[in-house]
Amino acid sequence: MSEQDLHRADLLTRRLAAVGEAATLNARILKSTQQLAGVEMEMLRIELELQRRPSDADLADALETARDQFAAAQQNQNECAGLLEDCEQEIAEIDRQLAIAMAGLAGGKR
Repeated sequence: MSEQDLHRADLLTRRLAAVGEAATLNARILKSTQQLAGVEMEMLRIELELQRRPSDADLADALETARDQFAAAQQNQNECAGLLEDCEQEIAEIDRQLAIAMAGLAGGKR
């Protein structure tokens, strides 16, 4: 196997790993989105109940806890989105390098 073949194989291996990482990050973002929706519904339920029982300290505590959960899920989602953006840029760079490496192969250079 030539040095160019090894380089192309390395690029393909790196790309496969980066695509796997992107898939994992997308799954985490989806899970965070689902968590956000669930916590938001819980916050709405608690807020409605607080309108009926405004002096209920347990409900007020539950609302504060739900808001904290919402903020944590939102932060997690934002972190994953940033990591995904980095990962997508890495994939684009690998694709650029692969195109150059494959152009050399198509041109008969090995």
